[in-house]
Amino acid sequence: SPKQDEIIRKLKLRPVDLFKPLHEIQDLLLAQNGATVDLSEELSALEALYAKMQQKAGLADITLAAHTAAIGKGAQNKAARLVTKIKTAQRKKLQTQTGQLNRLKETLFPGGSLQERTENIAGFYADYGSAIFDLIKANSLALEQQFGVIYLPEPAGQNDMEA
Repeated sequence: SPKQDEIIRKLKLRPVDLFKPLHEIQDLLLAQNGATVDLSEELSALEALYAKMQQKAGLADITLAAHTAAIGKGAQNKAARLVTKIKTAQRKKLQTQTGQLNRLKETLFPGGSLQERTENIAGFYADYGSAIFDLIKANSLALEQQFGVIYLPEPAGQNDMEA
């Protein structure tokens, strides 16, 4: 519908993005807004720090090298959990967009499956007549093993009902 198309354009999504899980789309929106927090450099520095400490501890006593490695692994795990918490906090800031995405995905993927698996062609035929078959034929891919997205115009007479 035009409303769905407007939401897709407003969120700057491509049709292929809609097939992704919600958290991946949220990460994409965060990246578009420049709101992602990247701690990869800090995590690498942490790993390098513990590697140096492990080496120095091993010079003093070989058993301390393994102990230092275990402490470093624990620190890396805690840092990874911090990254997850940061992403969760960022995603919470996208409440409006997430609500729009949830409604959009539920409309396009009812019950979490493809719309074509739950919608009946009879409903589209009632709205568009035999022109629906021409639209499907014109927008169908030949032999490609890909999904296609067909944007349907507002059915004739739809605006008359709203007035």
